[in-house]
Amino acid sequence: MLADWPVLYAEWLRLRHSAAYDRLPDWLVVLDLWHPERGFAPVAIRNALCARAGLAVPQAYATSAWPGSAAVEAFCQHSHYSTGRAEGVILRNPAGGTQGAVAKCLAADFRRISDTEWRAMDNALAGNRSANHA
Repeated sequence: MLADWPVLYAEWLRLRHSAAYDRLPDWLVVLDLWHPERGFAPVAIRNALCARAGLAVPQAYATSAWPGSAAVEAFCQHSHYSTGRAEGVILRNPAGGTQGAVAKCLAADFRRISDTEWRAMDNALAGNRSANHA
């Protein structure tokens, strides 16, 4: 996979930070594949390559043009990865390429905690729950 797309962007979600996840598909979720000359992989190619490699990708809410702020906030009302609200959604051009705009839109009420706050928490080493790991 990395021979054709040498850069893999992913989020490691083993430890809980700002949001608690209790229904993760795995602790590593691949967000993008990138090539220096071709840009980002199209979503369909990313999904197929990751499926073949046994790597999780984000759950898609929709594949259309910019849905608008109200729709993004509605997407945040529930999460595919927790019993609570989603912290936000990632919006990207499904075609990928060098013009592949990517943005993470956070829910209006989401508050990210700093690393300093996280280290001071009693449960700083609390883990998220994944379907693939007990």
